[in-house]
Amino acid sequence: MIIRTLEQLSETLDSDLAWRKKELANLGTLLPGRRAHGTMLLRAGVCLLYAHWEGFVRTASIGYVSYVAHSGLRYRDLSHNFLAMALRQNIMEAGRSNLPTLHIGLTTKLMSELSERARINWENSINTRSNLNSEALKEILAQLGIEASPYLLKGALLDQRLLASRNQIAHGGQSEIDLGDYRELQDEVILLADTFNNDVQNAAATRMFRK
Repeated sequence: MIIRTLEQLSETLDSDLAWRKKELANLGTLLPGRRAHGTMLLRAGVCLLYAHWEGFVRTASIGYVSYVAHSGLRYRDLSHNFLAMALRQNIMEAGRSNLPTLHIGLTTKLMSELSERARINWENSINTRSNLNSEALKEILAQLGIEASPYLLKGALLDQRLLASRNQIAHGGQSEIDLGDYRELQDEVILLADTFNNDVQNAAATRMFRK
């Protein structure tokens, strides 16, 4: 997704989160009173809830990086986290090798090319590892320059109640989910998604990606 304006970013993120909330709400209408299939639906609900959480984090993050990548900034104008993202391939290649030519290439870029327009591989910028635990989320937040502490306070919920339960169900485990626990989990995850949406849009609007 190529995003060039704040309006595009806002519309993309709000629309993406809205359909995810709607699908979860539709699932919720099936849960009360379905005793025969209640456990099955709750198990399915946990998997769907995790999928929407990971999916939105990925969509919002890549959308933001796309906006920064298409902002026309020079390397030297970028905040440290986005400069690191722009130079990641160079850094990784230099780090894997003992060849002085690669090391010289990296230092040359840092010293003489910072006035050039920044190029960021935004399409492959974010990796949720298909296993978005609190540690992976922390790394993504660092990439985006967003404060991680509000999310890490919910680390146990994300790692144990959401991700561990989803993994157990997805791998064929016979996990029992209580309706009350599921509804509480859904409310917490939606609140985190709303927070993430607000934080990303605020970071873009206040141009936190600039040095």
